[in-house]
Amino acid sequence: MKHNRLWTKEEEAALEKMCALHLTPDDMLPVFKCRTRDAIERKIQRRKLKYLKEPEIDMEAFKKIMGSKNGIHRT
Repeated sequence: MKHNRLWTKEEEAALEKMCALHLTPDDMLPVFKCRTRDAIERKIQRRKLKYLKEPEIDMEAFKKIMGSKNGIHRT
């Protein structure tokens, strides 16, 4: 049996603020103790919120790949 507990207004407000700070559902798990990661993700999608963090770039890997594409092999 599936248990769908309604989100409170306080939970929704907290979710919105955390998304504005670009926190991920995994970051939010300690706050929403009665929610699963999937439940948080679904609520974000339903509310059309975004939580994307800035992409992290491994500059060493980037340089290595770009060097090999130019015929230069750097290690």
